[in-house]
Amino acid sequence: MGFTQNPHKLLVIPGPIEVADEVLLANASASVSHVSAGFIGIFGETLEMLLKLLYTSVETGSQAFVVSGSGTLGWDMVAANLVEHGEKVLVLSNGYFGEAFRDCLEAYGAEVDILSAQLGHTITPTELENHLQETKITYKLITITHCDTSTGVLADAKGLAAVASRLSKDSLIVLDSVCSVASEEIRFDDWNLDVVLSASQKGLGTPPGLCISIASDRALKTSRLRKGSATQTSFPKVKEAVEKKLGLKQLSVNQQSSANGMTAIYLPESIPPGDVIGKMLKKTW
Repeated sequence: MGFTQNPHKLLVIPGPIEVADEVLLANASASVSHVSAGFIGIFGETLEMLLKLLYTSVETGSQAFVVSGSGTLGWDMVAANLVEHGEKVLVLSNGYFGEAFRDCLEAYGAEVDILSAQLGHTITPTELENHLQETKITYKLITITHCDTSTGVLADAKGLAAVASRLSKDSLIVLDSVCSVASEEIRFDDWNLDVVLSASQKGLGTPPGLCISIASDRALKTSRLRKGSATQTSFPKVKEAVEKKLGLKQLSVNQQSSANGMTAIYLPESIPPGDVIGKMLKKTW
């Protein structure tokens, strides 16, 4: 049986992305009971494949989660399961989404320190090392935004995780990789990661609606020992529309920090965004 999508304009945003005909056809399957033997088999295989994608497995104690919701639901899952009121968290921010992760953690009662990179840059392993050596703070969590879609930069997750593991061994390392899972290299076990957050509609190439996460054995034990009861209720804020003069200049300032999955650009100051968007629409971009 074949299937071809209706003609449409090419969707070129960080996510949701274009979905292959084969994926949409599979998604057209009849509804099944979520407790049926058939679904349990499919779901179990899906969890195993997600672990394999990130170079980890149940043998090392890792657990994959697929939950109905947006990628940012992962922030709530981290805060609700891993942080107690008043505990210290360090957020490494490369743009808007790092700052929004901070806001979520603070809403759950965490005391958050944030290292913010200049626009178009990322927090480097050296900057993290200097901060940890100077402050001597034992953080409950250290969060890394792998690829921030507000700037299009890619953090050195491997290097940052190595520094965190060496200088803050008791800290859980959380990688916010909504835009980088399946489009950038992530090695969960080798990099000593404790949580990886993602979503269905970006590098995984499927329709939106699912929050994807992987938790280490250490993270699972932390959740079980948490004093308060965890919830996953999310009341996401509506993002304010901010008019900026963006242009045809990449926000990422060097090749090493450019993400494979997306590009963020400035528009020339003399050209209104509507003019460029209109021309792109005419070209079906």
